[in-house]
Amino acid sequence: MINGAMIRCARGMLGWSASTLARRSHVGTATVQRIETAKFAVYGQYLTINKIEHTLVDAGVRFTEGSDGEIGIQLKP
Repeated sequence: MINGAMIRCARGMLGWSASTLARRSHVGTATVQRIETAKFAVYGQYLTINKIEHTLVDAGVRFTEGSDGEIGIQLKP
């Protein structure tokens, strides 16, 4: 599952504000901000996190995880 830092990074790569991501994901801006600033694991509604993740993926973000557990974020060409 993605975390707040990954969401913030992906949003930055797309040049989106928190309100843009919120609008496109059909969630509140305060929800996006709360998730992005969480210091530990994101404890949010699974469906909310899923909506945000799918919105980012549909916009061209790819979340990767290596066999060593290393996580990456890329923009699809």
